[in-house]
Amino acid sequence: MRGRIALQLRRCSRVKSASRKIHGDVSSRFVRQLPDFGSAARPRAAFSQCEAKTDGMIREISIHKAEIRALIPHSDLMCLLDEVAQWDEQSITCTTNTHRDPVNPLRRGGCLSAVHAFEYGAQAAAVHGGLRARSAGATAPPGYLAALRDGRLYASRLDTINLPLRIFATRLFGDRANSVYECLVSAAQIVVAEVRIIIVERA
Repeated sequence: MRGRIALQLRRCSRVKSASRKIHGDVSSRFVRQLPDFGSAARPRAAFSQCEAKTDGMIREISIHKAEIRALIPHSDLMCLLDEVAQWDEQSITCTTNTHRDPVNPLRRGGCLSAVHAFEYGAQAAAVHGGLRARSAGATAPPGYLAALRDGRLYASRLDTINLPLRIFATRLFGDRANSVYECLVSAAQIVVAEVRIIIVERA
């Protein structure tokens, strides 16, 4: 799954470099003007619209990294999520500080590009699939990230954000490993990235 995700991210980075909706380089303002991340950032109202789509009982028991690693194929440093804050049948909310870790394996030249926010969203979706399967007494079948759709970035880097990231993923439709998720990544009250991801069960 990591290989497919890395390939999709490289493709997305090339395609979105000319078209993504970033109004200038806001990375310096991300740190110096918190909580105002600049005009390029998206306000938290967008996050609330996504949250409103959820239903069912919300499970607020914290799930930490050791348990997360048991739910997804990502091991060691490639497990980017620190904690599951809550989840239900339709959605999951995760938090992390790994974007500030100097040994984050996705860093290049000491920087962590904001395009990797999509990887954080994909891992949140994978954890959600694992939790849904486990609650049904089963194991989630292996899947891979087949495509990214409607990706938007509102910052250029993640490593300059001196706040925890909050990753929210909503399952729009699908069954087993064949699913479509809407993912949003935020810091404080600001959305940093959003994307729809398509996950396909590995044959």
